[in-house]
Amino acid sequence: MPDPKPKTNQREEFRLPGPSLSPLATAIGLSLLLVGLIVNWVIIAVGGLILIVSVLWWIAEAKRDFGQLPE
Repeated sequence: MPDPKPKTNQREEFRLPGPSLSPLATAIGLSLLLVGLIVNWVIIAVGGLILIVSVLWWIAEAKRDFGQLPE
């Protein structure tokens, strides 16, 4: 029975993104936003601001990482 995958000498490169604080900052912002729903609107504003900034920061880091990938 023939092998379904042709054998080649080319290796596919596997690349992981670098370490980042963006997920942690996003989680903190979301947590503050949710706690603020119970406690105070000021905490909602602070959590929302942290959440928006951290998500934008995370997207910028991802774009930079993807831009460095070989084609």
